[in-house]
Amino acid sequence: MVVFKRDFTVHVTLLNKLTNKDNITSLRIKDQVIHNKITIANELNNYFLNIAGSVSNKRINGKGEEASPLQNLLKCFNQPFKHISWPYTSAKEINKIIDTLKDKNSSGYDEITTKILKISKPFIISPIINICNKMLAQGIFPERLKFSLIKPIYKSGDKSSPSNYRPISLLHVFSKIFEKVIYQRLFDHLNNNTILNEHQYGFRSNVSTESASFVLLNEILTAFNNKQMVEGIFCDLHKAFNCINHALLLEKLKFYGVLGRLYNLVKSYLGGRYQKVTLGPSSSIESTWDEIKQEVPQGSILGPIFLLIYINDLPYLANFETKIRKLFEDINKWFQPNQLTLNYNKTNYLQFTNKNSSDYNLKLHYQGNEVKSTLNTKFLGLIIDDCVSWKAHIDQIASKLNTACFAI
Repeated sequence: MVVFKRDFTVHVTLLNKLTNKDNITSLRIKDQVIHNKITIANELNNYFLNIAGSVSNKRINGKGEEASPLQNLLKCFNQPFKHISWPYTSAKEINKIIDTLKDKNSSGYDEITTKILKISKPFIISPIINICNKMLAQGIFPERLKFSLIKPIYKSGDKSSPSNYRPISLLHVFSKIFEKVIYQRLFDHLNNNTILNEHQYGFRSNVSTESASFVLLNEILTAFNNKQMVEGIFCDLHKAFNCINHALLLEKLKFYGVLGRLYNLVKSYLGGRYQKVTLGPSSSIESTWDEIKQEVPQGSILGPIFLLIYINDLPYLANFETKIRKLFEDINKWFQPNQLTLNYNKTNYLQFTNKNSSDYNLKLHYQGNEVKSTLNTKFLGLIIDDCVSWKAHIDQIASKLNTACFAI
């Protein structure tokens, strides 16, 4: 079933380009529909910058029983980790980074594409190495690389609602090089000290979402063979990247041993960042520049590893023997002090059954919010049903293939 994934993505991409689905003609703000393009850009920029605040209004207030994020870390790990050590960069590393950048025509506000960068590499690699090493030595991220263009990407639902657009950051091309240098040092530290939880499957080399699917399905089928009951909560978070709190992230980095100049460098990277929204095929319509107070940029190199670090202690709360009510209570108590919010509209509860198991109606709720019980749910591209029969998934794939064949 995974075989069809890449081929179908090509057809979907072509269809999306033909339909121009990301063209925003109107936007609804406080029951008022606006059509002026510049006003739309400014309103979207304002919405993206304040996502964390709007999501916090939906957050369930705790009862004061929740442990602080640092207390949770101390429960999961015996002690803080040893301090990070890192090398300066070299011509070999910078060459490799530039060569592995994807050839794209898109660019940040500097209008320099990766294609131009690669052509210019023999002439600019020495100053890049020098600036990168000064960045590492001083613990300061270059100010001019903290400006990003935001392209609103339509997801689904009402096209006039700002909440149905995802902000994707187009970064300065040189920022990608600098971020990869930082990323490699952070990743080596996390990997060498076995810091990342083994159940963290996203954004990592040598593991994948296919691995996560295999582990889940293997546990379900093993439980069936052992005549055990299996239940699952499939969680969805409100705007996870946008709600990452910088102060909490930096405290967690300290705990994991990221100290000294590299800590200062990450702090410098997160602070004093600015963005503006661009609209139209040629990005000719722009909002004003505004400062980013919270979040990590979606589309950046460092964003995914920051998310992994931020939620790294969450998997320790769960195992396949935990009672479902207790598990749900524990994860909600974790979300609150970490300033993340569960999206109850997209979070599903699924009771897996086989021919010999008996059904029962469990109501799963927390402080007045109930999780929707369903017979199937989408998990990392797969539609998993309560019997693990794959019927719903096969029906969806067949429908998509029919659409793709019609387009051809």
